[in-house]
Amino acid sequence: MKHFYILAASLVSVMSFAQNGVISGQIVDGDTKFSLPGASVKIQDSNRYTISDQNGGYEFLSLPEGTYTVYVEYIGYVTEKQEVVVTSQQTTTANFQLFTGSEELEEIVIIGDFLRGQAKALNQQRNNANISNIISSDQVGRFPDANIGDALKRVPGITMQNDQGEARNIIVRGLSPELNSVTLNGDRIPSAEGDNRNVQMDLIPSDMISSIEVNKTLTPDMDADAIGGSVNLVTRAVPNRERISATLSGGYAPIRDKGLYNGAFIYGNRFADNKLGMIASATWQSQNFGSDNVEAVWDKDDNGNPYLTEMDIRKYDVQRVRRSFSFSSDYVFNENNRLDLTAMYNWRDDRENRYRARYRDIELQDDGTYTGEIRRETKGGIDNNRNKNTRLEDQRVMNISLRGEHLLTPKLDMDWSVSYSKASEDRPNERYMDFRQKDVTMAQSFANNNSPLVYAVGGENPENFELRSISENHDYTQEEEIGAKINFRVPFSVINGEKGRLRFGARLRLKDKVRDNIFYSYEPIDDMGSLAAVQNVYWGGASFNPGAQYAPGYFADKALLGNLDLTNANMFDATLEPSEYLSSNYKAKERITAGYLRWDQDFNSKTSLIAGVRLEQTNIEYSGNYIMDEEDLVGEINNKNNYLNVLPSVTLKHKVNDNFILRAAVTTSLARPNYYNLAPYV
Repeated sequence: MKHFYILAASLVSVMSFAQNGVISGQIVDGDTKFSLPGASVKIQDSNRYTISDQNGGYEFLSLPEGTYTVYVEYIGYVTEKQEVVVTSQQTTTANFQLFTGSEELEEIVIIGDFLRGQAKALNQQRNNANISNIISSDQVGRFPDANIGDALKRVPGITMQNDQGEARNIIVRGLSPELNSVTLNGDRIPSAEGDNRNVQMDLIPSDMISSIEVNKTLTPDMDADAIGGSVNLVTRAVPNRERISATLSGGYAPIRDKGLYNGAFIYGNRFADNKLGMIASATWQSQNFGSDNVEAVWDKDDNGNPYLTEMDIRKYDVQRVRRSFSFSSDYVFNENNRLDLTAMYNWRDDRENRYRARYRDIELQDDGTYTGEIRRETKGGIDNNRNKNTRLEDQRVMNISLRGEHLLTPKLDMDWSVSYSKASEDRPNERYMDFRQKDVTMAQSFANNNSPLVYAVGGENPENFELRSISENHDYTQEEEIGAKINFRVPFSVINGEKGRLRFGARLRLKDKVRDNIFYSYEPIDDMGSLAAVQNVYWGGASFNPGAQYAPGYFADKALLGNLDLTNANMFDATLEPSEYLSSNYKAKERITAGYLRWDQDFNSKTSLIAGVRLEQTNIEYSGNYIMDEEDLVGEINNKNNYLNVLPSVTLKHKVNDNFILRAAVTTSLARPNYYNLAPYV
């Protein structure tokens, strides 16, 4: 790292004597004044070109003194051009306003307001050097996608793992979720999961994002731990004029006859003679739904005939409330220096009740009947203003980042950022109550092979179910990450007259993660009686989606479970159950330092190359528990390790024509093990 800073300082001192100038500016939509990222900016009669960034900004470094014609191309917009005079050691500003095509220009595709966002996405996707897909917020708005996960599943090569019908974990090109990375404006989003590195994509509402970048191949300046790919969520850029937007929407979930409600608000403007810009947005979503499902375990008898050894009939009632707030601000000191501040806070409450009837330990008897036991479990939580008699999963993710862009000399520019991110999952006062009937004579029906059924001969009576267990647990997981990076860019070409760029930089990531779970079981002092004797609820099969034959039946009511005074020693004996949580708890620290070198070189107007190498040094320190007989804590175990990865990559891009581009890449990346796989528990 020391040699890296010496090299950077040397470059700054050497290049400070350059006698060239710079052209920079911003490209916006002439009607809406919104920034246009991904625009092709070219200098006429030369091979010099660049691509506008997320704020619509661009720059040409190290231009000799003289007059240049700069023109801008953008899908769906009329090409604009300007004559720009470059002066030595000066930055000349050339801003562009683009307008959609008119009927007089046959070669221009006419687009309406609805397709402007799609044009932005296509321009960025076409001009990206690596293999990627871009989704704009306007494209997301065409579908009822409440969260980022549901929007991502529409991208080619992307599959999502669902939870209760909503897309949660991302699968890129068939690779498992922990092998992909998720970033917000280039900063890593920590994981609220306790045992893996997955980022839950249903946590962030789709209203909060301007565009989604799915990078299926990596370049050396990107974090390397993304074997499948990298998903970058880009928040809204500060507008170039006042913007006010409000959205209200609603829906209906027939499976539980409940409503769906959504609201969003956006305000942005520029102040202080356009030097200071700000945009703030907020969204709120409330969804009430559920699911009905049947699960089974199979075996074969001595004659090879299949039968069920276990079957679950489950009824879920779910409410998900999402709240999200974001703020972005920039301050433009001059044409060579700017600062950006972004912050986002996402908070989701997932409330769930589950009623599970389980037919288990089913054994085939000599007379062709079956015997086993039946359990009826209610899943919920304490009755307070947060849990509301449900299992509450409180997930939160926040990120704050400060970035700077600086043109140090006409031949050297620099950008940097520092960020702090935090993710947490809190599951307080999660309760389970289970009733059981043993030695039940059962039968199995295979009249419909698609709907096998296990049932008690003679029916089920709640008076025959006795209390088996009551438990309460509190699970908490938290991950924090502090990140910093710095990047430099200088002109460097080995082919005379063709564009070339050398990029180099460094990256630091400091991660802290902890999982702290606890679990108690409870025995009532006085006999509570059978399932029929307690406050119960009956769920029939009339509206059960898999079929009326799968009637869930009787269960302890969630209100009964939520109002049990488990902390009252006169009513319940509490027993700490270390076997349920000691091996799960751990602490983790990771320090990742990286440096990279990236060289972009054009061979001609059609073919270009990106070659480079990334070095990532990983240092880890994990603490787990040493346990005897599953429940006796002996002490804590600490484990440290470090390793260096050298990761070269090459990307080729060939433009057959403006609408047909070929890309190929050979890259190396890495996957760090899941947190729980590294925890040194015994």
